[in-house]
Amino acid sequence: MPVYKYGIEIIISSLIGFLLIFTIGLIFGMFMKACIFYTVFVYTRRYSGGYHADTYLKCNAVLLMIYIWVLFFSEAMISGYSIIIHLMILIVYMSSIFGFAPITNVNKPMKKDEINTNRKRCIFISVVWCILSLVLFFVSVKYAIVTALTLFSISMLLIIEKCRKEENIYEEDSK
Repeated sequence: MPVYKYGIEIIISSLIGFLLIFTIGLIFGMFMKACIFYTVFVYTRRYSGGYHADTYLKCNAVLLMIYIWVLFFSEAMISGYSIIIHLMILIVYMSSIFGFAPITNVNKPMKKDEINTNRKRCIFISVVWCILSLVLFFVSVKYAIVTALTLFSISMLLIIEKCRKEENIYEEDSK
């Protein structure tokens, strides 16, 4: 029964996150940005790992804060955005993917073979996202920015979790 309970909790939490993102997207007339953010974020994080909150409430709060950050900065950056900025964001993202992904978490442990499989999938997906975002840059800069900022936020979550792990190792070694 605990497995069923956990499964239902995950479904409910995921549904809440999904509804929050798309409701905000609809309210602010940014439904397509919501679709891009949610697809890129959820699909990539599935394989990249990184920071995971310890409660469903915190998880959805972090998701919502990241989404609002992406929306705010995608609007703020549009007038001065260039291909150089876009490429720099993608380089930071790919560097974090090659350097850290996937990062396991106590809340989402992985076996050795899962880590290898997730790494390959994450790299493949990341290359696809980067190519798509570059194509989008020449088709619709506003959607390219949303894609790039979503990828950047994923890289920050990887870096945060990597730092947390190193901090925990340091604390354990000093005891």
